[in-house]
Amino acid sequence: GRQSTEAWKRVIEAHGGITKGEIYLPSDTTDFRPYLEQALETDAQVLVQSWAGGGYRELFNQIREVGLFDKMKVTGGLGEREARHALGLDAVGMVGICKYSYVLPDNPINDWLTKEHRDRYNEDPDLFTGSSFSAGIALVEALKRTGGEVDADKLIEALEGMTFEGPKGKMTFRDEDHQALQPMYVVEMVPDLQNPWAIPKLVKEVSAEDSKPPVVKPVVMTLEWAVETNRLRKEFGALVAVANVSVKVRANTIHSIIGPNGAGKTTFFNLLSGNLDPTSGRVMYKGEDITHLPLHRTAHIGMGRSFQITNIFPNLSVLENVRLACQALGPHNFRFLQDHKRFAEYEERAWEVIHQVGLGSEALLPARTLPHGGQRKLELAIILAADPEVLLLDEPTAGMAAEQVPELIDLIRDVQRVGEKTVLLVEHNMNVVMSISDYITVIHQGQVLAEGTPAEIAANEVVQTAYLGGLYGDLETETA
Repeated sequence: GRQSTEAWKRVIEAHGGITKGEIYLPSDTTDFRPYLEQALETDAQVLVQSWAGGGYRELFNQIREVGLFDKMKVTGGLGEREARHALGLDAVGMVGICKYSYVLPDNPINDWLTKEHRDRYNEDPDLFTGSSFSAGIALVEALKRTGGEVDADKLIEALEGMTFEGPKGKMTFRDEDHQALQPMYVVEMVPDLQNPWAIPKLVKEVSAEDSKPPVVKPVVMTLEWAVETNRLRKEFGALVAVANVSVKVRANTIHSIIGPNGAGKTTFFNLLSGNLDPTSGRVMYKGEDITHLPLHRTAHIGMGRSFQITNIFPNLSVLENVRLACQALGPHNFRFLQDHKRFAEYEERAWEVIHQVGLGSEALLPARTLPHGGQRKLELAIILAADPEVLLLDEPTAGMAAEQVPELIDLIRDVQRVGEKTVLLVEHNMNVVMSISDYITVIHQGQVLAEGTPAEIAANEVVQTAYLGGLYGDLETETA
């Protein structure tokens, strides 16, 4: 779902459009109305649906019930048979993308597949028929190349760079990331004269070369952890703020820590970063014990920390704020009396980071003149000055206007992805948490209540009862 959303956003924004919101749902959702109401509240002109769960019929029936068809256009992937049947004639006039439909390709392989499928199953092929048949052709060709050897590594080697003919025409497996480069279709939905639903009519075929996605360096998920705590505990007299918390954070992911006010989230962050010394337990960073390492040392080993209250030098320029951060973590951090121009490498790095966070045009302005959202960006730039591997962000959207939040979240997501960084995020805005997180840990009364993916947390009955539901009904709990 998130990869599909990112692809749609790239296309929309490349053509001058604006993504006004992202709404993510658990895959077992059957009541779509609350999410559809969220979509209506965005005042967007188009709803792009990319649904991978069951219940197409329920989804589109509820789209009709809330009157969404009357208020905005609906589009998405228009190749799946069940989706077309569920949409009925409401789909007529929709324009969107289609990976495969038996009515689109004009070649002997597709003709043979369509005839055989109709003869054997008494129905037309669907989206998955075309994909599965292509996979079968590729696998047979790979087995020919390995002489029948079924060893996985040998088959992968045989498939890399392979070009073959399938029901869509020529397809190629790209060496770098194993993407199946293939033609794609832009279609308009027109009435099916033999059935009460619509079928795709070809508007434009996009070649494999023109439709290929960018090569994205894959994140290697291993059993190694960027940050790990073992029964971490912090007592303030008789008050236990953090009670034996054990958490493992995978490298190159965004891991959110959520919980009600007073749950111990910020104290937990202070223990990770060295602001506080734990009463007991351990903190591990990349396999090394840093339990009692103070804050000024954790900053030098690759951990960057932001706070709920913005921490900047208000009377210095944006550039000076970031340049000082660069120098503070370099070998010349105590050269107070020397001209800063002697350390050009720090200013060069500062400009690089400033442009990364989108503050290039404000670089020479006093930091106090930035709006709150800009000051949050500046704080992120100060953290990034040292190019840390782990970012601890404590409520980065706190105090920001609602319209500024998506831009900052996109920035955090880009920083994490491009820089292959690990981000730990404390956040109360559940729309933000559900849209950006790979994993979530719920802390309640100083203890871990639950852990999992956003979908798992949203569906967790214990979390719903103890946090998102009964006890803390005043919290914002919409799933984005």
